Amino acid sequence: VAELACTERESDSEMQIDALRGETTTVRSKLNVTNQDLAAIKIRLNSAIHEVSRATSQLESANQEIAGLRSQQEVADRKTACLQARVEEANQEVVVLKTRLDVTGKKAAEV
Repeated sequence: VAELACTERESDSEMQIDALRGETTTVRSKLNVTNQDLAAIKIRLNSAIHEVSRATSQLESANQEIAGLRSQQEVADRKTACLQARVEEANQEVVVLKTRLDVTGKKAAEV
C-alpha cells in the first residue's frame, strides 16, 4: 500500500513537473515574442528619432535662410526709402524749376 501511494505521488509529481514544463515553454514562447516586438519597436523608435533629427536640421537651415532673407529685405527697404527721398527731392526741384520757368516766361512776354 505504501509503495502504491509512493508511486501515485511520483506519478502526480511527474504530471505536475510536466505541466510546469509546459507552462515554462509557453511563458518562454510569449517572452520571445515580446522580445521580438520590443526589438521591432526599438528599430521604429530609432528610425523616428533619426527622422526627427533630420527634420530639425532642415528646420534650422530654413530658419537661417529666413533670417538671411529678412536681412536682405531690410537692406532693400532702406534702399527703397533712400530712392523715395531722392524722388521727392527731384519732384521738389521740378516744381522750383517750373516756377522759375513760368516767371522767366512772364518776364520774356513783358519784354
